[in-house]
Amino acid sequence: MFSFFSDNVKYPRVAFENNYSGMVVVAIKIDTLGNPIDYYVFKSIQESIDAEALRVVKLFASNMKWIAGTKDGHKIESTDSIPIRFSLQ
Repeated sequence: MFSFFSDNVKYPRVAFENNYSGMVVVAIKIDTLGNPIDYYVFKSIQESIDAEALRVVKLFASNMKWIAGTKDGHKIESTDSIPIRFSLQ
């Protein structure tokens, strides 16, 4: 997963020029069949960085089969989160 993000994340120009960095957390809502059905930024840094994190998580999640949550032996919708760190070297 980490190599996927490092290969696909592009630091937004606006964020780079303004020295924005930090961690974005993107939440993924998973349906009872294990399909991602919704994505949202749970922890934000800056608009262009948030958009890039969302883009890459959608790309990653759409190529995976997720495991639905369970409660009392029944599959339920659940939410997972993926943190992505943006840092300037």
